[in-house]
Amino acid sequence: MKTLKKITAGITLTLAAMTATGCQTIQSTVESTATEAASSATDALLDEGKAKIDSMLDKGKDALSEAVGGESSSDASFDGSSYTGMDAMEALNALDTYDGAKAAGYSGEREALFGSWMDFDKDGCDTRDETLIAAMPDAEVNAKCRVLSGTMVDPYTGKTISATTADEVSKSIQIDHIVALSNAWDSGAHAWASPDMRYQIANDPLNLAPTASKVNQDKSDDSFDEWQAPSASGSCLIAAHQIAVKSKYDLAVTNAERAALSDAVSTCGITNLPVGAPAW
Repeated sequence: MKTLKKITAGITLTLAAMTATGCQTIQSTVESTATEAASSATDALLDEGKAKIDSMLDKGKDALSEAVGGESSSDASFDGSSYTGMDAMEALNALDTYDGAKAAGYSGEREALFGSWMDFDKDGCDTRDETLIAAMPDAEVNAKCRVLSGTMVDPYTGKTISATTADEVSKSIQIDHIVALSNAWDSGAHAWASPDMRYQIANDPLNLAPTASKVNQDKSDDSFDEWQAPSASGSCLIAAHQIAVKSKYDLAVTNAERAALSDAVSTCGITNLPVGAPAW
């Protein structure tokens, strides 16, 4: 917000200076014109000057609109320098390969196999609430840990999402499983003897990212070779976390998935893997 205020103040001062300069130029022309014929010319100059100033104002408004976001997105460059986990490429190379076949038993209903949002630390806030609160510095939260309002930057698009009611929060933002749970099931989770690990991966902050509902629906249960984020930095974040999650839970990748993730490691400059929740 500080940056935005500086941008707004700068644009306002620039427009004021442009207006003052334009008016001073026109006033000088008026004062130097002594005849009635020149007066008509002065009127024309005034009209022309006003048109130019109006054009400057319009350009300033457009610049301000772009600065605050509007429909545009902020695709900040990806920075994985804070990652302290294992070497990304070594971890990717160590993953087993599978053919992408669907494993039997996945019903499509998350809770049937992976449980619901849980409160592992018993603080009264489940994983969904905690993920939203972490992503929204200005979150308003009630006594039951429900987020009532707040603003966040979508890690997948770079766009700002603002919600002023709890209903808006629920409708506009969903929590994405970075490695989709159906993908986790097919790539190894179907063989886990205990459901506890399934509950863990479904609630692990390493595997969770809040994003716009439509973006989450677009991503669905696609793997990295099938879907990448609208912003380059978002795709880099997904690649880093997918490798980290698959390494942590010993899940496999297809050849196409491995190739796409390998390209991302190189393109994004991912050296080490993250060990916790994405940085907001």
